[in-house]
Amino acid sequence: MRRVWTSRGVLLPLLVTLAVSLVFLGRGGHNAEASPFNPTLTTSISSSGAGATSDINQFANWGTSPVDSARSFPSSSVYFTPGNWGIPNCAPTASCPYTLDQKTGTFASTTTFGLLNSQCAIPVGVSFPDGMRNASTDPSDTISPGASFANLTADTNNNGIKDGVEHYNTLLNGLMSAGLLPATPPRERQILFTFALGTPVWVDVLTYDPGLLGGAASTPLGYATTFILENANPLNPPTPSLITDTCGLSNNITQSGLAGGNERGAECTNNVDDDGDGVVNDGCSIVGLVRESGAQCTDNVDSDVVDSGENHAANGGLGWVNDGCPTVGPATGAVHRSNPTSPGRASSSSRQAARVMPTRAPRPRSSPPPTLLSIRRSAT
Repeated sequence: MRRVWTSRGVLLPLLVTLAVSLVFLGRGGHNAEASPFNPTLTTSISSSGAGATSDINQFANWGTSPVDSARSFPSSSVYFTPGNWGIPNCAPTASCPYTLDQKTGTFASTTTFGLLNSQCAIPVGVSFPDGMRNASTDPSDTISPGASFANLTADTNNNGIKDGVEHYNTLLNGLMSAGLLPATPPRERQILFTFALGTPVWVDVLTYDPGLLGGAASTPLGYATTFILENANPLNPPTPSLITDTCGLSNNITQSGLAGGNERGAECTNNVDDDGDGVVNDGCSIVGLVRESGAQCTDNVDSDVVDSGENHAANGGLGWVNDGCPTVGPATGAVHRSNPTSPGRASSSSRQAARVMPTRAPRPRSSPPPTLLSIRRSAT
């Protein structure tokens, strides 16, 4: 069976050096090539000061209404950030300024589903309460995903960090072997995990140095960040689910300027306020199938005792206290994204707009975007 992943070129007029160009890769009956490719794209930044830490806020809408004939569902997408922006190097041989499982951004989407082989017509909000989490970039240290990503969500060494955060996964290595991802490890990897209508959802977010993802023609675009929905990865066997179709999508993404102040790792294995913000285990990732919420996040005990996916006898009998509760403490001083240092290179992006162009062959650009890029890759 031959699977072809394609991308559509996107022209983004950059009124400032930031503004993120996008390339979309789709798979399946409702991907970007199955309908007119006309997403709505916007980008904004939280600070315009030269060299300042700045949140990058991105919105991409492919249509979610059942009456929208142009809607589509890309299983992967690539965002480019110009190379003069600051993105720390967390590659295996580098020294990352933030730790594994530290929160680095937020993500939420609305997805149009078909349920139990019915018409694909139900837009559902899909939240990722844990946000994006910093994860291993080392392809030499991998684990298989397991059924419904059970191996990725497990914590076999009981250290408060998902195994899929501490290790790379074989799904990504498979894409590397097929030539769909660069052989060079990413500069940064983040992960997203949630449940959508009871179905586990895992997303790997990989950031590469300029020119690695998309070839030399993409070098002027800068750093490439690709979002890979592993549920749609052709190397991941499907599992039974209420969800039988996907046909529409909109995403809200924030890459945080500063890494989050969430408790993590060993701090999540006790019932102590390790970061001194007045709340025990705030920001600790969900363990098992149910996250604690509301008053459970302030009682400082393992309240979700009905969660069959969680070992309530762990941590010396404490269980997992306040797992999945929101972060309360302020962001740390670890820089995650920062503006160019040259004055005037980053300013208000409220006027930014994106215009989608039809697919074209790749061609190099000698100057910063606006840029048109298209890639076609295939794997047997």
